[in-house]
Amino acid sequence: MEDVAFVRRLLGAGGLAFLPVRAFTSPRRWERRGIVATTVRNWWLLGLYAFGRPPDRLARVYDGRPP
Repeated sequence: MEDVAFVRRLLGAGGLAFLPVRAFTSPRRWERRGIVATTVRNWWLLGLYAFGRPPDRLARVYDGRPP
């Protein structure tokens, strides 16, 4: 959730700027777990983070390790 925390800090400091460049990431997780399951899982983790769940616990869930 470091990206979420980073964006929150940026918004508090004055906002975001969008650059006309592309970022490329690997689709492996999306292909392995499926689009719907991966999206729901990401939303679930984001919700848990928003309600104060510690990032180290979320990382374990994200990596597929027991919490």
